[in-house]
Amino acid sequence: MTGLGMSIWEEGRIEGRLEGRLEGKVEEILDFLEEIGSVPLEVSEKVRQEQNLITLHQWIRLAARADTFEEFVRNM
Repeated sequence: MTGLGMSIWEEGRIEGRLEGRLEGKVEEILDFLEEIGSVPLEVSEKVRQEQNLITLHQWIRLAARADTFEEFVRNM
C-alpha cells in the first residue's frame, strides 16, 4: 500500500484516468481549432503541454468560439 492506503495498482489506475481525461480535452480543443484551419505547431504544443483540467476546460470554450488562432491565443 502507498499513499492514502491505495495500492500501486489503484494509483496507476487513477493516474491513467487523469491522463485519459487530459488527452480527451486536448483533442477536443484541437478539433475545434482545426475547424479554423491547420493548427500552428506552437499552438498545438502549448495545448498539449497543459496539465490543468480546469484550464483545458476553459480553452475548450475559447476554441469553440474563436474565429481565428490569434483570437484563441490572445484569450488563453
